[in-house]
Amino acid sequence: MYDDLTDDLTEYHAALLSLGIDIGAAAIDVCAHFPNEATAHYHLSLTDPDWYQHLADLIAHVPPGAAIAALEPTGWHYAAPVIRMLDSMMVTILQVEHRTTKRVRESQVSQAKSDQVDARTLALIAADYTAGRRYLGVHELHPENQELATRMRALVRTHDRLTSRRTRLTNRLHQYAHSIWPALSNKLATYTRAALLGYVTPAQLCDLLDYLEIDPSYGGYNPSARNWLKRLVSELPDPEWLDWRTDEIDYLEDLIQMTARHIRETDQDIIEITAKIEQLLHSPPLLSTVTAWMSIPSASPLEIAILLAACGCTPELYTVDALKAAWRLNPSNSSSGKTSSGQRTEKGSTAAKTALHRWTMRLHKTEFLPNPVVDYIQRKKANGDAHSYQAGRSKLARILHALARDGVPCNW
Repeated sequence: MYDDLTDDLTEYHAALLSLGIDIGAAAIDVCAHFPNEATAHYHLSLTDPDWYQHLADLIAHVPPGAAIAALEPTGWHYAAPVIRMLDSMMVTILQVEHRTTKRVRESQVSQAKSDQVDARTLALIAADYTAGRRYLGVHELHPENQELATRMRALVRTHDRLTSRRTRLTNRLHQYAHSIWPALSNKLATYTRAALLGYVTPAQLCDLLDYLEIDPSYGGYNPSARNWLKRLVSELPDPEWLDWRTDEIDYLEDLIQMTARHIRETDQDIIEITAKIEQLLHSPPLLSTVTAWMSIPSASPLEIAILLAACGCTPELYTVDALKAAWRLNPSNSSSGKTSSGQRTEKGSTAAKTALHRWTMRLHKTEFLPNPVVDYIQRKKANGDAHSYQAGRSKLARILHALARDGVPCNW
């Protein structure tokens, strides 16, 4: 009975089964609109080891490629298993912005809010999509883009953790070095280099300086590094007096050497992760957007990676408001499940908001003036706006959205 269907798919997919899926941490609610226009609701607990089989049995009512599912963006670790399972069964997947779901729910389904009502609303949006009725904020989700976004998020978060770890280690080494003598803490990079070679105490630093007179390239030292070591040693008191004072803290030597090694290892890991991030930024799906964004003055590849990770690596598919929400610039009313309050909350990536703030601040540098972002901030200030810098971040976000949408470089 399905032979006639495969050759008669329209550009709207001619789906026979429209699914609305509301994804939660512990369960998913599925509303199914069947070919005979019957509607059914299913609550699948993710603690049930056969939850995916129940969903597969539902999709098996129609031939491969004849089902379409709509879902809202949620935590990638929640959505990934569901998306992977749908893709394996050749289901067309739609991603629906939260605002679109809310508008359709309130105008066509119910003023009440629950997971079941949201699933029903998403099923209606999926059915309308197959009929050619497109809502703003609805686009097809490609699993390969999801995999790309997952990799980008993992790399960005790993880079963030490594950077935080290096900061903690550096602060610890500052404390150790200062406890021996303040000058060691003031020139920490020079001191760390010597500590990696086993020269920790002031007397050992003097020995290292003497040995470098014999072998100037020992330990990879170059003329500049030797000069910095000389400056450090010149700021230390008489070695014989200092040796007497440091006899009591010899136990710090092992801790300082170990911490210095951990900093070096962390630096190497950061270099490797950064290289992987830049390689991913130059992959074909992202190259157009990255090239356009990098044309903006003071652009940073790492900050661009953070912004892309926050919007699923598909900023061109977002509306400008949805993109700003993903970057934590648009507060919204708090709502989840059956609850909906008037409390304004910020959702989205804090890291992306921070990246936008830094980018906005760098655009104030003389070499990047004039530019539309700073001009906009100045106009806001002149009008007495107390939130001019927040407005500047939003202005930059709108520019980034336009460049990603049009695929053109900045023409400032």
